[in-house]
Amino acid sequence: MSRESAEDTLRISFKCPVCSELIEIKVSKASIDSTPAGVLTLPILHEHESFGSHLIVISIDSNGFVRSGYLYRHLIKVSR
Repeated sequence: MSRESAEDTLRISFKCPVCSELIEIKVSKASIDSTPAGVLTLPILHEHESFGSHLIVISIDSNGFVRSGYLYRHLIKVSR
């Protein structure tokens, strides 16, 4: 098990544009630094009773700045 100090972890918080709920995530700087462009893209599946499931995809740089964000209100589920 590895331990990360607060200096090695970025805390990102933003408000969901669909349901206005505050979302907080922690990202290690090492995971961002290991990407080729220095920007980490994270999919965040967000469940909400009133608004249903939706997906937020954000890209974060090594300074903790959110470079882009995409919202998917409708998720496609595989049916057999």
